[in-house]
This record gives sequence, structure tokens and C-alpha cells, in this order.
Amino acid sequence: MNGWRACRSSSVPWRRLVGACAVWAFLSVAEAAEAAQAPVAVAKISTASTCAGCRVVVREIGMIGDGTFDTDLGNSRVMRLPSGQFLVGGRKGVLGVFDSTLRFRRQLGRGGAGPGEFRSPTLAFPKDRDSLAIFDWVLRRLTIYGSELGAPARSLILPEFRDALFLKNGELLLSGFIATPSAAGFPLHVVTSSGTINRSFGTSAPQVSRNSERILGKSIVRAPTGDILVGSPFRYEIELWSEGLQLTRTFRRDVSWFPPTAETYRLSYPGRERPSTELIGLGVDDQRGTVYATFLTAASAWRVDPKLKGTTGEVRWPADPNEAVGIYLNRYFDTMVDVLDPVTMTVLATTRLSGFHIPISKSPFYFTLRETADGTLALRVVRLDVVDRNGAALALRK
Repeated sequence: MNGWRACRSSSVPWRRLVGACAVWAFLSVAEAAEAAQAPVAVAKISTASTCAGCRVVVREIGMIGDGTFDTDLGNSRVMRLPSGQFLVGGRKGVLGVFDSTLRFRRQLGRGGAGPGEFRSPTLAFPKDRDSLAIFDWVLRRLTIYGSELGAPARSLILPEFRDALFLKNGELLLSGFIATPSAAGFPLHVVTSSGTINRSFGTSAPQVSRNSERILGKSIVRAPTGDILVGSPFRYEIELWSEGLQLTRTFRRDVSWFPPTAETYRLSYPGRERPSTELIGLGVDDQRGTVYATFLTAASAWRVDPKLKGTTGEVRWPADPNEAVGIYLNRYFDTMVDVLDPVTMTVLATTRLSGFHIPISKSPFYFTLRETADGTLALRVVRLDVVDRNGAALALRK
């Protein structure tokens, strides 16, 4: 603050003053961030010796795509409610409500920008035990519903973000690149109930680059212990934060399939260059007390796309756009899942799924796009569970 007063009262010519004060402002933000971001202990994530013989089993829930609901397979979205129901993205902004066995029950919302209407509902997460928040990526609007999914209770406009969760005081914790002077370069942001950003933090060295949207897009989940876990997208690193948003510990794991990616990485088409591994989500199984870390990595049988034209890098996309965004990507990606004990931060079991599997609403459920026996496309939903050497479900919570 003293530096700012000096800038305002200075007799230096204004052109030099603007430059000097801009430098002072940037250094002050960095110094404040560094002061708030004290160093913490770094621990290694290892394999749990107490779970020898544990493994991940894949349980089929069912397929979505029998024609009872006009599912948007070209922009697949599946979300899960605390009640066990599923929300599935349909065409023209509507959502389909499915029960826990994936039977279609009813439609939610309609296309548009008014109350209870959507353009592109892409993310759903619980506000508390009795309410659900749905974010529309096009409208930048978060709509909150009660447990019965009736009329919307309220809504607020938010900046674009990568992940989110509600804090116990009702505020929102967001991750991602937010392009405002006070938020740019920080990965985490606290947003009030009115939609105002009142704090940005999460690094001692805020930076803005062409890769900021990807690098700052961290995954967030509340662990069964009550702590908040924050995962970095391009290195196997999970931070442990308190409810008061104090960083208490950092955990890292060294595995051959996830070498850290340089922050100067170049995003490229996965059929031309072997894709880097990326953390795409953290989830929890509240019933069993485990944490799921999900990564996209290059497929075991990855190879250059034979449809590439010479050296120009042009690609002949399939004629069916649904295949281009779903089945096509299954050729280049596998999904790695580590199941962790949140108390000891050790790996209980690991599995590798063939193809592109997307975690559903921070849970043990996943969906992927598959071709059925009759040649049509459908969404396959599965659940991942950890079992011991005898095949019994592992439960850390009593």
C-alpha cells in the first residue's frame, strides 16, 4: 500500500510513472502470493503394503442410446446426482433424467437462455445433500436445483472454469484461468454467493502464458477426510488443503506412464504425436472412503494416424461427427485410474482401461462412447470398485 501511495504522489513524468507503477503492482502481487503460499512438506505417494492383492474391477451399469431420449452423442455429457440418478446431455440444451439403472425417466429443462433453460449444460456437482448445481458452459451460468429437480432455486453468472466445489460456508472454490487483473495466473479462486471473486491463490509465482488455460485447470474434490484435494493436470502431484484454504501438504508419485510435462508443451492432434499423460479428474467413493485419480494417457497400441495427408498435418475426419469426438479418440487414449487411501495417500490399486473414459461427477462412475452390436453408437456407463484378493469389496470406512 505504501508503494501505491508513493506512485500516486510522485512528481515523475506520467509516462515513466505508469511503467514504474505497473512493475511495482506486479511485484507486489507476486510478493503477496509468495507470502501467503508458505512452503509445505512434500511426501511420496507409494503403493499400500496393506492391500497386497487388491485390484480394480469394472462393473457394467448399462448403455444409454436406445432411442428413448435424444442423446447428444457428438458432445457427450453424463452427470450423476447424489440420489444416484444420472443426467445425460441431449440435443438443443435439454437434459435427460435417468434412474440408477439407466432407465429414462423424464426431461429436465429446455433449450434457451431463460430460467430453467440451457445451451450447453456440461458440469453438475452437489451444493449440499439436498441441492445440485449445473453449469452451462455457453451461458456461463450456474443453476441450483433442489433434490427433486423442480424449478431452479437460483442462478449466478460465473467466469469460465475447469472444476469447482462448494465450501462449507456457501462460497465456491473454482480452478482454472480467469482473465481479470487480480485473478490471472492463479489456479484457484474463491467466489462469493453473488458471483464475485474475492480471492485468487494457489501459487507463489502467478504466470500468464499461451498454456495457462490448460496448466491452471486443476482438479478439485473433497476427500472423505474432509480435506480438499487439488490435482495438477500435467504432473502427478496432489495438494492437500484445509477447509480454511491453507495448503498443508503436497504428495507426488513417480510412475513411468506419467512423466511431468513441460509448461511450454505444444498441444497437438493425438493422431500425429504421441499424447502426453494428463490428470482429468479426482473423485471419491464416499461409501467406501476411497479417492480416484483419473488420467488420460497414450493408448498401448498408439501409432500415427494413417489418414494423415503427407506432411501437411491435415486429417480426414470421419464423415460421422459422433465418431470424430468419441470412437475416434478411443484409438489414441487409454485411461489410467489410481484408487487411493486418503488418510495415508497410498495407492490401493491401479487399472488401465482401453479407450477414453470420462469420470462422472467426481464419483467411481465413468462413461465412454462405444459401438453396439448393430453398429449404432451409445454411451457405456461403468463403475470401478476395489476388491481384495478374495474378491470382497474394499471399504476403508466402517
